[in-house]
Amino acid sequence: MGYKIRAMSQNWPARKLVEIEIDEVSFYLDLRLWECRSVHDFSKKFSLDQVVMTQDKMILCWDPRTNNVFKGDHHDYSLRKDELLWYQLPSIEKLDPVGYSALMGYPPLMTATDMKKEAMRQASNQQVNRKAIKIPDTRSRKRKGKHL
Repeated sequence: MGYKIRAMSQNWPARKLVEIEIDEVSFYLDLRLWECRSVHDFSKKFSLDQVVMTQDKMILCWDPRTNNVFKGDHHDYSLRKDELLWYQLPSIEKLDPVGYSALMGYPPLMTATDMKKEAMRQASNQQVNRKAIKIPDTRSRKRKGKHL
């Protein structure tokens, strides 16, 4: 029982979704559609609006009968509260930083290789700038002093 998270490597913009395993049921976390859907049965899904989100965590009420998030009112909850489970997961930003940055409109996260390439590009630009030759202005000017 509990949850597991399988973080996927970045592949912008097409990439594999993050998998969350809750009580032995695997779900894809799809921030673009704002839902979690079962890996094996896409009809089994729940909206992220059904999850309580705080700054650093997500809290969900799990129904072991349906193997899904509890979907009921206060009366149903009071009748079944002993059999329902509560799970606390990391925040969306921590679960899927790539998907979250895309959702917020940020550029893709840079990998270590991307950062090395960027540093090399900046270094080569600096070398080119250091080697730049200053060309004097060739426009005619009035010269002070004696003319030959």
